[in-house]
Amino acid sequence: MAGGLAAVVATGAAVVAVANQPSWWPALGAGALAAVASLIVSVAIVLPTLGRDAATLAGAFMIAGIVRTAVVGLIVVVAIKAGGYPMNPTLGFAGLFYAALVAIEGAAIWTLVGRPTTLAASTTLAPSTSSPLHPTRDRA
Repeated sequence: MAGGLAAVVATGAAVVAVANQPSWWPALGAGALAAVASLIVSVAIVLPTLGRDAATLAGAFMIAGIVRTAVVGLIVVVAIKAGGYPMNPTLGFAGLFYAALVAIEGAAIWTLVGRPTTLAASTTLAPSTSSPLHPTRDRA
């Protein structure tokens, strides 16, 4: 996870260097700080649910998404209002890092838990063989 996020931050640094906008460096730092802080909070929410069923994991991932968005938003607003950082680059870098963070976290969960088809049996939405509508049930 950290390697992917570092690659995105390095890409942002390259954009700042190529654009030759020195005022964007603080925006890059604020976006990176927001991403790392939201990653820490998100992992703290999702990690305890990894050994549970798919519905619990999905719920934790959704809650983490809400909290992650709030953390990024709060840090960006503070950076812009209190820190005087330029608004457009700060929002742009935070959005870039946020999107990368969601993709990296989703891929990490996919890798740790496995394919969703392996989780189907652990959810309450899996088909039941005891249902009267199940096609293989003997009808007496």
